Amino acid sequence: GLLLEGLETVPDARGKGYAKQLVCAVLSQLITQEIAVIYSHIDKKNKASLAVHFACGFEKVRDCAVYADGSVSQNAYTMRKIL
Repeated sequence: GLLLEGLETVPDARGKGYAKQLVCAVLSQLITQEIAVIYSHIDKKNKASLAVHFACGFEKVRDCAVYADGSVSQNAYTMRKIL
């Protein structure tokens, strides 16, 4: 699968649905490219980002984040969306 990383919204644009629109647009493009799975790491305290990911159909698959370099963060969840 692929990793969705670094999604940030400037404070003035928060709460307007832009993040959800962006994630949904990315997902729709990946479906057309026959990508089967996408992952994302979300800070456990970032309730807004968690809400966006759940709204876009992601599920929590780990209570930690395991990064490409092998490091692990107990402060983030690993989320997954099967397309």
